[in-house]
Amino acid sequence: TAALASDPSNKEALLAEAELLLRKGKRGEAEARFRGLIAAGGDGFDARQRLGELYAFLSEQDPSKLAAAVAELEQAKKLDPDRSEPYERLAALYEKHGQTDRSLQELQAALRLDIMDPELATRALAKLHEAKHWDAVVTNSDFVRHLVPYSATVRAQVGEALLRLGRKREAEQE
Repeated sequence: TAALASDPSNKEALLAEAELLLRKGKRGEAEARFRGLIAAGGDGFDARQRLGELYAFLSEQDPSKLAAAVAELEQAKKLDPDRSEPYERLAALYEKHGQTDRSLQELQAALRLDIMDPELATRALAKLHEAKHWDAVVTNSDFVRHLVPYSATVRAQVGEALLRLGRKREAEQE
């Protein structure tokens, strides 16, 4: 707050203040700070990601905020396409709103970006398996097995996918 008093256009101070307001539950004020940050030339991944998170939270009570959440998270993806967070958040948001195919697309994109996260890998494979996207289960299986080589669940999911695709011999090896 002192940094803002001395320089109201200080982008780092605006971001920090917006984060602090969010933690205090002052969502309206936090939204205004994020918007102020963007207006002051601080349009970046962090501001858009956090706005997307804020709107995603608000969309739980007010479905009209869903479009704003998606727009902010899509902008975050454009600003830093190598970060998996907006993809993961969009996947969760789409799943919550019954848009399974879009959710799975975002989840697979997150998986390609965050290649060292075993929790993300197993969650993505489980969601693909649950949706019966057998080709995608098999396509992602080598990567997931590399991260969690001793997972009986992963092996069972891959084995079933192979069976469903008519690849019995490979399924038996799982």
